[in-house]
Amino acid sequence: MFGKKKEQSVETNGIVYRRAKTWRVALAGCSSGIGMCFYVLLGLASYVANEGYGIATAVVGIILTATRILDGVTDPIIAIIIDKMNTRFGKIRILMVAGWLIESLAVLIMYCWASGKGHGIVLFVLLYCLYVIGYTMCNVTAQIVPAMLTNDPKQRPMVGVWSTAYNYLVPMILNIVIMVILLPKYGNVYSVEMLAASCIVCVAVSGVGLLLCCIAVSDIDKPENFVGVTSKKAEPVKVKDMWELVKSNRALQTFIVAASSDKIASQTASQAVVTTMLFGIIIGNMQLGTILSVIGMLPSIIFAFIGAKYAGKHGNKEAMV
Repeated sequence: MFGKKKEQSVETNGIVYRRAKTWRVALAGCSSGIGMCFYVLLGLASYVANEGYGIATAVVGIILTATRILDGVTDPIIAIIIDKMNTRFGKIRILMVAGWLIESLAVLIMYCWASGKGHGIVLFVLLYCLYVIGYTMCNVTAQIVPAMLTNDPKQRPMVGVWSTAYNYLVPMILNIVIMVILLPKYGNVYSVEMLAASCIVCVAVSGVGLLLCCIAVSDIDKPENFVGVTSKKAEPVKVKDMWELVKSNRALQTFIVAASSDKIASQTASQAVVTTMLFGIIIGNMQLGTILSVIGMLPSIIFAFIGAKYAGKHGNKEAMV
């Protein structure tokens, strides 16, 4: 499944673990980079809503925060689809490509093709909801990849390291391109044209990440590798099962509340209008914000690698503590 036999598995303390080649782990991590491309782009959504659709800034903030609640509905639906789907071409690549196409179409219409054409709040909300559906489909599917690549406790932390690296590097690079190159090119104004150019760059980079990820999982995205998950003999997952799990699991309930509130706070703080007020109006230097974020990301990447090595040797629990 993973190339030469000697690279397929490793035995530790009498237990045989499945391993993946390092280059596959590295490329598979690009799935995180895909999501970060759109994360950076949608951070500018408040500007495109205002400039391209004439929506007041305060109203935009409410729309963007409220539509994120849609994630709570789409996530379990997509999870059920993934569980039931089983084709001779596998499932990971099909669903990731489908999700990427949907979210790319949504943002291209939102930023490039419909922006500045006199459309209003209704179209913007519909396009944003379409983006959320595509984003969910692509990213929920991407969560399968680490588990399919390897179950070796020494290698699994490195899978997370590559994802973490992309989570930092992709937005860092894209923010530099947008804030240091594109924004000055358009007169330091978030115009319709500047936002359209940013959209094209982010979609193009995400497309490259999708291609690399599909190459990485091509060897594991096969029906026989999902036996026990989607086979006819396995009991299918139902919405009722999900509800029972949430209803009877206090720890999961508190985790959902904590994660949801944190997500909303992160969504609000990351809006471009917030950083513009801080660095553009209060400090008076938009590029400074990008420079500071880059400086802050570099030590984070270093500690991610150190933490992964420690977790591989001592276990995730001890590393977390």
